[in-house]
Amino acid sequence: MISLKKYIEHDREEFCTAALTAYRSALDAMGNSGAVACPAVGEALRENLLVLVAALSTEPNPTLLQETDQRVNAELQQWGNTAASYLKQRVQEVKELMLILARTADVIGDRDQRYTSQLQEFTGRLQAVANLEDLGQIRESLVKSAVELKVARRRWRRKARNRWLNCAKTFMAINPGSMTPSGLPASIL
Repeated sequence: MISLKKYIEHDREEFCTAALTAYRSALDAMGNSGAVACPAVGEALRENLLVLVAALSTEPNPTLLQETDQRVNAELQQWGNTAASYLKQRVQEVKELMLILARTADVIGDRDQRYTSQLQEFTGRLQAVANLEDLGQIRESLVKSAVELKVARRRWRRKARNRWLNCAKTFMAINPGSMTPSGLPASIL
């Protein structure tokens, strides 16, 4: 028969082994998730946590566990700060790009007064996007603006084509049997 003391020690040893295995697995998952969440800065976190996992694979002791806990906290803090800084920088770059696009649309609008109001609306939306902080909102707003701009561009092209066709028809009415202003035979109109 097994003594109670041996049973408790055996059970405690199994518990410690299982807890240590779970801790190593959690560190590995944290590193992988950090690398996926922000690849630009997450790889360093993953590598540093793998070093800690390897250290825990040797004979662990309370001092090693405490040191590992402190290093994990420091690694996660550093990764969080670095990732936040990196993402803020990316958001700033996107905002600057939006402002450049807004200025470009503004310049184009100044050149063509017929579409100024539509381009000014587009410019206003781009400037509003530059004030957003959430990348999801920025993306959604950009997609919506791009779709609206494509629709407007199609409309502008259609109107320009219709104006050209009307001019060509007028030219042909004045000069029957001749070539169109573009050099195409009159029969294609």
